[in-house]
Amino acid sequence: LYRVHDSPDMRKLQKLQQTFFRFGVRTSLANLVEPKCFNEVIEQIQELPHFEQLQILLLRSMALAVYQTTNKGHFGLAAEYYAHFTSPIRRYPDLVVHRALKEKLHHDQVSKIKDKRLPVVNSELAEQCSQQERRAEKAERQSIDLMKVDFLAPHAGQTFQAVVISVDSSGFRVNLEPHGLEWFLPLESMLDDFYIYDEVRLSLQGRRKNRTLQAGQRLEIRLLRADPIHRTLEFEVVRWLGSN
Repeated sequence: LYRVHDSPDMRKLQKLQQTFFRFGVRTSLANLVEPKCFNEVIEQIQELPHFEQLQILLLRSMALAVYQTTNKGHFGLAAEYYAHFTSPIRRYPDLVVHRALKEKLHHDQVSKIKDKRLPVVNSELAEQCSQQERRAEKAERQSIDLMKVDFLAPHAGQTFQAVVISVDSSGFRVNLEPHGLEWFLPLESMLDDFYIYDEVRLSLQGRRKNRTLQAGQRLEIRLLRADPIHRTLEFEVVRWLGSN
């Protein structure tokens, strides 16, 4: 049972090229089919004010790591062969690999015929392991959101200072000071203008006031309501503050 991580989607990388050039990244993203080039690009953008947002875009271009019975290598680790064998919290795929190795060792001990191949793992089992991993990740995100909602629920009606850390076509993500808590605000939370997303500049542009919302912009936001049942927080932007 292999842990497989394919190379990035070239169409997504080509789409990002113009954006990265604008922020001073001259390395051709087409080179990211090589793992070492990926690290070089990360080093180039680390000191940029939009580092977190550019990093998110890069990671979104990456394929998801999955469990498969056919080896295709692991791009992120630059490994020709990779499997999950052990961890502080034991995964079921670890046990599948353990069982395969034990079966192979037992076969070698009792049989005079040496077979270099490991026992075959069912491809449906590999698919189920991948699906269960995604379910676990989703449950983790939902539990974290619930803790955030519970923490802020007593503060409904209060205002907070926040810093924009990323922007996309549907809204923007902020970091609430001083808690360090991150949350996504939809475009509807800004009532002062109609905003259009600029995919190249990674910003939201106000149509009437011509104000630009991008990473680093500081805002004062008010918590309108917290809903623990649906794990949601609703904010509104009160005013713009200085940018970092």
